[in-house]
Amino acid sequence: MKRYLRKPTFSDMRQILEHYAEYHGIPGMIGSLDCMKWEWELCPTAWQSSHTSGNHGMSAMMLEAVASQDL
Repeated sequence: MKRYLRKPTFSDMRQILEHYAEYHGIPGMIGSLDCMKWEWELCPTAWQSSHTSGNHGMSAMMLEAVASQDL
């Protein structure tokens, strides 16, 4: 069965807000965001200048993940 994402309902948002306020002590939070810098050793030569980090001089990408408590 295929599953599609849908826009959260008022009830969904209330449940998410209550969860984070009660279990994590963070009122108003609706999800979590995490980032990771990934060094791209095999970056194509043509792309290296647009993906080079200024502080390390290596090609890198930023990976981001967003999640709520019910995933």
